[in-house]
Amino acid sequence: PHGVFPPSSGALAFVVAGREVPPCWLKSPPSSPRCDLGAKLVGEAVGMDTTEPAGAAGDAASAARARERLHPYRLVQAVLLQLVREQGHNPAPESLLALAELAQVEGARGDAGFGSASALRYALRAAAACSRFFAVQEACLPEALFPAPVIRQMMTAASELNLALPAVVLSQFLPTPDYAAAFAILKATPTGQLDASYFEFLWQMPLLELLTHLYSVTNNKAQVVTLLALVQRPALCVHNPPNVQNSAIAALKQRFLQQLSSQILGCM
Repeated sequence: PHGVFPPSSGALAFVVAGREVPPCWLKSPPSSPRCDLGAKLVGEAVGMDTTEPAGAAGDAASAARARERLHPYRLVQAVLLQLVREQGHNPAPESLLALAELAQVEGARGDAGFGSASALRYALRAAAACSRFFAVQEACLPEALFPAPVIRQMMTAASELNLALPAVVLSQFLPTPDYAAAFAILKATPTGQLDASYFEFLWQMPLLELLTHLYSVTNNKAQVVTLLALVQRPALCVHNPPNVQNSAIAALKQRFLQQLSSQILGCM
């Protein structure tokens, strides 16, 4: 993504073009800081030591297997991971979001070590990084960094992790709430598998009304009472001034991200 990568050497150009990394790059390069970094990144990408042991048997076969395992996404991921490590405790949200997107794509390809869990973790780390660990309400999932496609990716990742309610809550973060996607998630998930601790983070009335209906059908009176109380929250009354409603929704978003991060990242 634009702004994530620094001016690159030929290695990244090969990756972006979808071309195979030349076999010579898997061998020990001439000694220089740039070449050492390149060798380290390629080594992380293929999961092997890129130094060439003297006199070791089967070097050619090992290099061939490494080249077979090398995929353009792996090298891009290694570059991003190195950038995040160098940024220390203040990683750039853009780098983390790029890693989230790579994880989601590779997860769809069935690649081990990637997938929905990694994608959601990286996205939440990016959200924490740009909001001082969700201390700044107005910086929680800012639209400039988290446009609709990124929110939808987070929804998909949450759904694939059987986090139906968090996925539904995320649907409210879209510029226009995606009721169709939220309804599909709720109707496909038995009410007994819904995490009721996320009910309080729903502020769109159609979602609360649908949940109330689903629980009334199953004769779960306790949850119906809980949901009706949420529908009647004074701060979300449509007759309130917009600034009052917006302040209440911002607080809900903040607490939701704190709880989801605690669940997924084990922090907060």
